[in-house]
Amino acid sequence: KWPLEVLSGLRDLRNLTVRTRNTDWPSMSLEITANSFTPVKQLERLDLSTNNIWSFPDSIFCPMSNLVYLNVSRNKIQDISDLGFREKTPPPQPLISTPEEIELESGKTMSNPCTMDIQILDTSWNHFVLMPMNGFSALRRLRELYIHDNEISMVTDRALSGLKGLQILDLSNNKIVALPPELFRDCADVIKEIYLQNNTISVLSPSLFSNLNQLLALDLSRNQLTSAWINSGTFSGLIRLVALNLSYNRITKLDPTLFHDLYTLQILNLEHNLLETLPPDTFTPMNNLHTLVLSHNKITHLDGLALNGLYVLSLLSFDNNLLETIHVG
Repeated sequence: KWPLEVLSGLRDLRNLTVRTRNTDWPSMSLEITANSFTPVKQLERLDLSTNNIWSFPDSIFCPMSNLVYLNVSRNKIQDISDLGFREKTPPPQPLISTPEEIELESGKTMSNPCTMDIQILDTSWNHFVLMPMNGFSALRRLRELYIHDNEISMVTDRALSGLKGLQILDLSNNKIVALPPELFRDCADVIKEIYLQNNTISVLSPSLFSNLNQLLALDLSRNQLTSAWINSGTFSGLIRLVALNLSYNRITKLDPTLFHDLYTLQILNLEHNLLETLPPDTFTPMNNLHTLVLSHNKITHLDGLALNGLYVLSLLSFDNNLLETIHVG
């Protein structure tokens, strides 16, 4: 258990790391007490990783108004709401209230969490199974959210609500099957990197990634995507995308207009899919592409126009296909 007065007298402390390495002893866990961080209100960086922490007291991080970096990875937290960053919505009010009820309600205060300036939050390697609505909505200035290597199977609507400054989202190594179509609504104009690799995603909403015009990197590798969910609208409006990874999926064919907006793309990885053909001019819009990986597919024939428009291509990987003919003309 965390000693109550352990940080007393350290009012100017800016950076604190506490790692008990309890992960080496599964039966051991660190219990944080309610006012543990009250003495260190100037703290800017806090690392509580690798402690086998199960939960945090309500409003535990509120005294640290200058906190910009928080790492609670490699613990045993099961509910994102236990972090205390979820804004509670008020219960529905009756259509007609008596004067006494109105006066009583006006005297109540909302039990919302405090306003915090956390910009980087690492919650990876815990035991989350659900991303609830408004789960991080109190973190208005959050720029980077790492929630990889959990057990998340469901992401609810508005899971990223309020995160209007979010630039990096890492949800890799979970158990996600599908994502809500408006997941990125609040951060659509700023998000730059999305990592969704090594999930079980088999369904992609047509508008999920549309018009994320600041997106630079998108990793969808090691999922269960098929051609039925990869079409002309999937990547529309991604006008700044630089790297796209679709490897280790179940894609059998490419829509000829799939990449029509990806004229800034530089790296495209399609290895370990089930591609059999490459339609002519499929890659034509990508005149900045320098790396194209098509290894480990089932391509038997390469059309003369299949690689048309790739003027700066410097690396082409085509090994482990079933190539029989190459049409040069």
